[in-house]
Amino acid sequence: MMKYSESEEQNEKDRLDRIWLSIVSFLISVANISKILWPSRPSKCPKCKYQPELPTKVSSQAKEIRTILSVNESSPLENRSFRNFFEHYDYEIEKWARSKTQLVYDSNVGPIELIIKSSNKPLIIRHFDQYKSVIYYRGRQYHIKPVVEALHELKAKTETISL
Repeated sequence: MMKYSESEEQNEKDRLDRIWLSIVSFLISVANISKILWPSRPSKCPKCKYQPELPTKVSSQAKEIRTILSVNESSPLENRSFRNFFEHYDYEIEKWARSKTQLVYDSNVGPIELIIKSSNKPLIIRHFDQYKSVIYYRGRQYHIKPVVEALHELKAKTETISL
């Protein structure tokens, strides 16, 4: 298993950095596709009580796109929570800094069982198990295979549509 904190060779740290940059890029890309298919409500105005609504036209266009592409509501492309976890990583560090009760494992790659066996109740912030194709984040799991399959299906559907 590759542990960033224990890696002494620069090549290994560079490799881990590239893996995690690729994972984050993947999550951002999938979230951007999700935002096209399921647009979000615009952010609330921080200085007032105004909460903008998602324009009906945008919402109906997204629904039409999903219908044309045969993307249903249970698609793994809809969920962008893992991208949000990585984007708001600073909050997790703040939570840990307040508690400091657990040994932290972060940015590791390898079988998750090796970490679980090596520590009593470890705090696993970010971990990628390449054998299971699962990204772990604070006890949550993101299974990559269904997402990749949905992306392949979506790509195939877009190639058959004539405009």
